[in-house]
Amino acid sequence: MKKETKIRMVNIDLTQRFPEIFKHWIDRGIVPMYIYNFSIRQGWYSLLFKYLEKFDEQGKRTGNFAEISDIKEKFGGLDISFYGGDAESFKIMLEAYKESYTVCEFCSSPNAKQTSMKTDGWIYTICDSCYNNKFHKRTL
Repeated sequence: MKKETKIRMVNIDLTQRFPEIFKHWIDRGIVPMYIYNFSIRQGWYSLLFKYLEKFDEQGKRTGNFAEISDIKEKFGGLDISFYGGDAESFKIMLEAYKESYTVCEFCSSPNAKQTSMKTDGWIYTICDSCYNNKFHKRTL
């Protein structure tokens, strides 16, 4: 993904783009909400946006919107917490979680694998290039 596309995507107010699935945030007065407000690295921004669109499409199709309550990295995977929705919403969340195990959370490379760092105890989903550049230089 081009840098300009990532910047445009990051600057989209998610509460305006997806008002039904971010209703929880709107009702609490936490607006605008941008993709960088969540606890994930930028390599997963495009992955997250892809699945937010799926949640939105599914809600429009069925009238049963899943409301996103939290988005974060957990155990090296993309964790999307929600309430409401239906079985299809749960399938979308699982699909996102599974795909996140193959996408580098730093650069979006689809050739990532899970790596546990003994120095800090975190599990990362990271490609070889980012591993060599970041872990060996300690710039995480």
